[in-house]
Amino acid sequence: MVLPVINPKAVRLLLFTLVMAIWAGQLQSAAQCQVPADSVLVKVGEYCTVSGKVVSVFQSNKSDTKPVHLNFEKPYPNQVFEVVIFAKDVQNFSKHPKELYEGKSVKVSGVIELYKNRPQIIVKDPRFIEVITTD
Repeated sequence: MVLPVINPKAVRLLLFTLVMAIWAGQLQSAAQCQVPADSVLVKVGEYCTVSGKVVSVFQSNKSDTKPVHLNFEKPYPNQVFEVVIFAKDVQNFSKHPKELYEGKSVKVSGVIELYKNRPQIIVKDPRFIEVITTD
Protein backbone atom coordinates (compact mmCIF):
# COMPACT_ATOMS: atom_id res chain seq x y z
CA MET A 1 0.00 0.00 0.00
CA VAL A 2 1.34 3.41 -1.00
CA LEU A 3 0.55 6.36 1.25
CA PRO A 4 0.02 9.75 -0.35
CA VAL A 5 2.71 12.36 0.13
CA ILE A 6 1.47 15.31 2.16
CA ASN A 7 2.75 18.66 1.04
CA PRO A 8 3.77 20.72 4.15
CA LYS A 9 2.94 23.97 2.37
CA ALA A 10 -0.57 22.72 1.64
CA VAL A 11 -1.02 21.74 5.30
CA ARG A 12 0.13 25.19 6.48
CA LEU A 13 -2.18 26.88 3.99
CA LEU A 14 -5.09 24.72 5.12
CA LEU A 15 -4.40 25.50 8.81
CA PHE A 16 -4.04 29.22 8.06
CA THR A 17 -7.33 29.18 6.12
CA LEU A 18 -9.07 27.37 8.98
CA VAL A 19 -7.78 29.83 11.59
CA MET A 20 -8.82 32.81 9.45
CA ALA A 21 -12.29 31.32 8.94
CA ILE A 22 -12.73 30.85 12.68
CA TRP A 23 -11.50 34.41 13.35
CA ALA A 24 -13.80 35.82 10.67
CA GLY A 25 -16.69 33.89 12.18
CA GLN A 26 -15.98 35.46 15.58
CA LEU A 27 -15.94 38.92 14.02
CA GLN A 28 -19.18 38.17 12.22
CA SER A 29 -20.84 36.91 15.40
CA ALA A 30 -19.69 40.06 17.22
CA ALA A 31 -21.31 42.11 14.48
CA GLN A 32 -24.51 40.16 15.00
CA CYS A 33 -24.38 40.49 18.81
CA GLN A 34 -24.19 44.17 19.72
CA VAL A 35 -25.48 45.32 23.09
CA PRO A 36 -25.26 48.42 25.27
CA ALA A 37 -23.28 48.00 28.49
CA ASP A 38 -26.40 48.03 30.64
CA SER A 39 -27.85 44.98 28.81
CA VAL A 40 -24.93 42.54 28.81
CA LEU A 41 -26.27 40.16 31.46
CA VAL A 42 -28.55 38.50 28.93
CA LYS A 43 -25.52 37.77 26.71
CA VAL A 44 -23.17 36.09 29.23
CA GLY A 45 -21.13 33.41 27.49
CA GLU A 46 -21.55 34.96 24.05
CA TYR A 47 -19.02 36.74 21.86
CA CYS A 48 -20.46 40.27 21.51
CA THR A 49 -19.61 43.88 20.91
CA VAL A 50 -20.55 45.98 23.93
CA SER A 51 -20.88 49.76 23.72
CA GLY A 52 -20.87 52.31 26.50
CA LYS A 53 -19.03 55.10 28.25
CA VAL A 54 -15.92 54.42 30.32
CA VAL A 55 -16.56 56.62 33.36
CA SER A 56 -13.59 55.49 35.45
CA VAL A 57 -10.40 53.49 35.12
CA PHE A 58 -8.70 51.80 38.04
CA GLN A 59 -5.55 49.69 38.29
CA SER A 60 -5.46 47.31 41.22
CA ASN A 61 -2.23 46.60 43.04
CA LYS A 62 -3.75 43.94 45.28
CA SER A 63 -2.88 40.97 43.07
CA ASP A 64 0.07 39.72 41.04
CA THR A 65 -1.77 40.44 37.80
CA LYS A 66 -2.42 44.13 38.65
CA PRO A 67 -5.45 44.35 36.36
CA VAL A 68 -6.72 47.58 34.85
CA HIS A 69 -10.51 47.92 35.11
CA LEU A 70 -12.48 50.08 32.66
CA ASN A 71 -15.77 50.79 34.44
CA PHE A 72 -18.78 51.46 32.21
CA GLU A 73 -21.68 53.86 32.85
CA LYS A 74 -21.09 54.18 36.64
CA PRO A 75 -17.86 54.21 38.65
CA TYR A 76 -16.78 51.23 40.76
CA PRO A 77 -18.41 49.61 42.71
CA ASN A 78 -21.63 50.40 40.82
CA GLN A 79 -20.39 49.85 37.26
CA VAL A 80 -22.82 48.04 35.00
CA PHE A 81 -20.03 46.36 33.03
CA GLU A 82 -16.24 46.34 33.00
CA VAL A 83 -13.33 45.56 30.76
CA VAL A 84 -10.35 43.91 32.42
CA ILE A 85 -6.81 44.28 31.05
CA PHE A 86 -4.15 42.37 32.96
CA ALA A 87 -0.84 44.15 33.65
CA LYS A 88 1.11 41.88 31.29
CA ASP A 89 -1.20 42.98 28.46
CA VAL A 90 -1.04 46.74 29.13
CA GLN A 91 2.23 46.80 27.15
CA ASN A 92 0.19 45.95 24.03
CA PHE A 93 -1.47 49.39 24.21
CA SER A 94 0.14 52.58 22.84
CA LYS A 95 -0.57 54.39 26.14
CA HIS A 96 -1.96 53.39 29.51
CA PRO A 97 -5.66 52.43 29.10
CA LYS A 98 -6.66 55.24 31.50
CA GLU A 99 -5.26 57.76 29.02
CA LEU A 100 -6.80 56.04 26.02
CA TYR A 101 -10.34 55.32 27.25
CA GLU A 102 -11.41 57.21 30.39
CA GLY A 103 -14.32 59.55 29.67
CA LYS A 104 -14.83 58.13 26.19
CA SER A 105 -17.58 56.09 24.59
CA VAL A 106 -16.16 52.83 23.28
CA LYS A 107 -17.06 49.50 21.73
CA VAL A 108 -15.35 46.38 23.05
CA SER A 109 -15.57 42.91 21.53
CA GLY A 110 -15.07 39.61 23.32
CA VAL A 111 -16.74 36.88 25.31
CA ILE A 112 -18.92 38.28 28.09
CA GLU A 113 -18.11 36.53 31.37
CA LEU A 114 -19.28 36.83 34.95
CA TYR A 115 -16.75 37.44 37.72
CA LYS A 116 -18.21 37.72 41.22
CA ASN A 117 -21.63 38.18 39.58
CA ARG A 118 -20.43 41.15 37.52
CA PRO A 119 -20.28 41.10 33.71
CA GLN A 120 -16.91 41.67 32.09
CA ILE A 121 -14.80 41.11 29.02
CA ILE A 122 -11.08 40.39 29.36
CA VAL A 123 -9.06 42.20 26.68
CA LYS A 124 -5.47 41.40 25.76
CA ASP A 125 -5.18 43.45 22.58
CA PRO A 126 -6.25 47.03 21.81
CA ARG A 127 -7.74 45.94 18.48
CA PHE A 128 -10.78 44.74 20.44
CA ILE A 129 -11.53 48.22 21.84
CA GLU A 130 -12.70 50.99 19.53
CA VAL A 131 -13.17 54.61 20.65
CA ILE A 132 -16.51 55.91 19.36
CA THR A 133 -16.50 59.41 20.81
CA THR A 134 -14.33 61.47 23.10
CA ASP A 135 -17.11 63.14 25.12
